[in-house]
Amino acid sequence: MKSKERCEETRKEYLKKKQAFEEWYQKHLLRRGPDEAEHERGEELNTNNPVSERQFVVESLKKRLEEEVESHQKLCVQVREKSLQSLKTRLPELFRALSDYAHACADAYFKLKSITRSRGGGA
Repeated sequence: MKSKERCEETRKEYLKKKQAFEEWYQKHLLRRGPDEAEHERGEELNTNNPVSERQFVVESLKKRLEEEVESHQKLCVQVREKSLQSLKTRLPELFRALSDYAHACADAYFKLKSITRSRGGGA
């Protein structure tokens, strides 16, 4: 469950930061003009570029989300396989116990019915 919660929190954080980046980038475009913004986008290696810095934060968060989702899916598969194996080994034992209980109840009711008839209260 913690894995799922962590994935959901990371997803929320990613969507929030992505939205904030997109809003900021649109405002940035309006202030700088489309020609300068395209020039900045082409300079992704420039470490002083605020667009690439913010975009890097969003992309790294996206990568972390993908890793957490993958980890959660692997964990789900492991739990599913372990549960299935447990059911395969424990179900026959459970059904045997239920069957034994049902037979014991049937025997008890049969004996109770015999006792009742022998005392003359027959139904």
